[in-house]
Amino acid sequence: MKNIFIAFFTIAIFSSCSNGSMGCDNAIEASLVQVSDIPGCEWAFISEDYDRPLEPINLTDYITDPEESKSYMIEFDEKPDAATICQTGILIELTCLE
Repeated sequence: MKNIFIAFFTIAIFSSCSNGSMGCDNAIEASLVQVSDIPGCEWAFISEDYDRPLEPINLTDYITDPEESKSYMIEFDEKPDAATICQTGILIELTCLE
């Protein structure tokens, strides 16, 4: 009985992760560009969908070694009430990055 429970549990775990729901379903394409030498303000995303750079407030949660001009698929929430010293563009909080 214990083996049946373990097998069922294992199948349930793996099948819930294999349906493709882990991707960025509503993502836009954006390129990472270096915009400043000021620590914490170095990077922003540029996308054809926006007329201003997208300044991520949590980039290091997703990318530890940024590469100039690398293209990503990103999802984010705009943070209109947030502020930074960078004033580079639209402040965003990344929610998904591929």
